[in-house]
Amino acid sequence: MSRAYVYCRYSSNLQDESSIERQLQLAIEWCQRSNVQLNGQFIDRATSGYKTALTERDGLQDFLTSPEVMAGDYLLIEKLDRLTRTDVQTTLPLIWQIESKGVKIVTTMDGRELSSSDIGSLIMTLVEADKGNAYVRDLSARSKKAKKIKMEKQIYHGGEKTASAIPDWVYLSSDKMSYLIREERAALIRRVFDMAINMGNGTIAQILNNEGIPCWKKTKYGRWTGSMIKTMCANYRVHGEKRTRQFGVIPDFFPPIISKEKFLIVRDAMNKRVFDPNSKFRPAGGKKTKLSNLFSGIARCSNCGHTLHYKYTGDKVRVEKNGKEYSSYRLTRSYLICADRCTKTHGNYKVFEYALVEFSKAIDWSQFTTVKSDTEKYKGALLINQELISEVSQKIANLTEAVASTGNLSLISALEQNEEKLNELHKDSEDLKLKLAAELAIEKRLEDEDVGAVARRIKDGDMETRIKFNSALKNRVDWLKIQLDNKPRPHIAIKIGDRIEYIFPHDEKSYHYGWDALNGFEVDFNGEE
Repeated sequence: MSRAYVYCRYSSNLQDESSIERQLQLAIEWCQRSNVQLNGQFIDRATSGYKTALTERDGLQDFLTSPEVMAGDYLLIEKLDRLTRTDVQTTLPLIWQIESKGVKIVTTMDGRELSSSDIGSLIMTLVEADKGNAYVRDLSARSKKAKKIKMEKQIYHGGEKTASAIPDWVYLSSDKMSYLIREERAALIRRVFDMAINMGNGTIAQILNNEGIPCWKKTKYGRWTGSMIKTMCANYRVHGEKRTRQFGVIPDFFPPIISKEKFLIVRDAMNKRVFDPNSKFRPAGGKKTKLSNLFSGIARCSNCGHTLHYKYTGDKVRVEKNGKEYSSYRLTRSYLICADRCTKTHGNYKVFEYALVEFSKAIDWSQFTTVKSDTEKYKGALLINQELISEVSQKIANLTEAVASTGNLSLISALEQNEEKLNELHKDSEDLKLKLAAELAIEKRLEDEDVGAVARRIKDGDMETRIKFNSALKNRVDWLKIQLDNKPRPHIAIKIGDRIEYIFPHDEKSYHYGWDALNGFEVDFNGEE
């Protein structure tokens, strides 16, 4: 008795098992009429016959590679488009591949055998394949056109909004005419942006997880991760933008929860924290559970200019957590050491930290007006951009006049090129203005930032404040050098603008500052001996 195998397929999740049941029933009925045994079935669910490559269709590949399928067997399909909806160039080799196994292809809808050796059957098969492929192409084009019309109505004519592909912090209103903000999520995103100015993505994720803030994203571990924070801070939709292929950038499509200036500030801060592969030093604010070293990314050795490494020693201890005992490490001593080992002297870290923090509390930071920013760079770039706009605009005016007066159509190409260039310059101008506004906002924030107030909030284990203090120093201090050995004695030297301050640690509870470089004796801040 001859054997047959049935191949069934439906295209998308919008369809259900009823499609498979119908195709199986047609195969059973054909087998009963033809006195053929139905020996097996191969199925592809929610698999496109047009978009999905033949090699990615598991059911079809299982049939093509099955050792049970022998010469003389039948492959039953409802119609040719169940096998494939691709073009003739792809359909014909697939038929040849199946026929090379000695298998006959039958369409159960009309009981017709597809054969490449029969010219009439072959022509009908190719026509059917081309019709199926043309139908899918037309359907795809109509679908894209419908989506474009619907999007155009949303943008320009106040049409109904859709709930698909929208940010996590908004939802569709009941009348489908607007997007509303999920205030709880928006508040968390604003907080994340505030932290991202000074902290790395991993650090922010660690804080949110430690505070028990639930993660609304579907993840494997059900918690916040650094990559989520990075994606959130790089999402242009937070300031209302939507970007499409057909219509480009659409401002204020979504309700903004972050200003564009702040978005650029955070993006710039994140770019500056990117690890330089050519450097062996990593900036502070990355993935950490605490910032132990307040000098991270700032301090250098006063003798050789190399960075200072933070080292610590301690004892292994057993701690209990959730009813189980774990090995842990109890810090007993921490110190600073020159990376170049120009001196073997180790500096007691806690002594230097105490002196720096107390010094920062004591002085008036408002007297130091120097703030490091890229304001001047963007101002200069904007001036150059405005000059180029003036030059190109004048060229366009001259070419327009020449075309009008002479009728020389060969000048139209040059006119179009200059108009295109002018549009690009205007876009660059808007981008530079936004960057300048963001840089001015950074400068204003730094000028208003009270470093002493941040220093007064520092507590042991308070990671967030310690990172803010470290960041504030980086934005204010030109350089910070530490003398570890007694030449003439251990001290911290800080240059802020045109001033250099010297801090002399005594122990973990006392310090003084000031230095007379000419006579070599210590003085207080007022210059008295």
